[in-house]
Amino acid sequence: MGVVTLGVGPFNVPSLVEGATADDCLALTRLWLSDDLPKNSESRVLGVITRALTKSTSVKFLVAYADPAEGVRHLGTIYQAAGWLYTGLSEAMPLYDIGDGVRRHSRSLSHAYGTHSVKHFKNHGIAVQVIPQQPKHRYIRFLDLSWRPRLRVPELPYPKKEVAHEDH
Repeated sequence: MGVVTLGVGPFNVPSLVEGATADDCLALTRLWLSDDLPKNSESRVLGVITRALTKSTSVKFLVAYADPAEGVRHLGTIYQAAGWLYTGLSEAMPLYDIGDGVRRHSRSLSHAYGTHSVKHFKNHGIAVQVIPQQPKHRYIRFLDLSWRPRLRVPELPYPKKEVAHEDH
């Protein structure tokens, strides 16, 4: 009644941890569970995943992102509940539309066309629209706790939901 996917994540993820390589980390790229599941199911699933990866792989840490964009407004509450470290906002990565109305990540363009160079597409008569995106909240979970001191970015307080106050 849900899905979890892990992947390589953004190219710069290993740089967050001193001495890390792409083989040392995975990104939690999708986590969706049915609302019909019991309360706290997301935290339980994250626990199962981290225990299995710790036991069966050499992965040292995981990274996950929560999208605060309008209409989505995710803060990463499940990562907070599961004790992940909050490390601030990621670098904003744009999406690309090559004229077909489909918004693509630069990695998708590179896989499909061998490049995500706007200049390359323009030189071939394809007008690319670059669609700016907001940065995302970034969370890290160390599977090998001895790697935690290697974190190169500061651990920050968890972001909280903004509460509107009325002036009387």
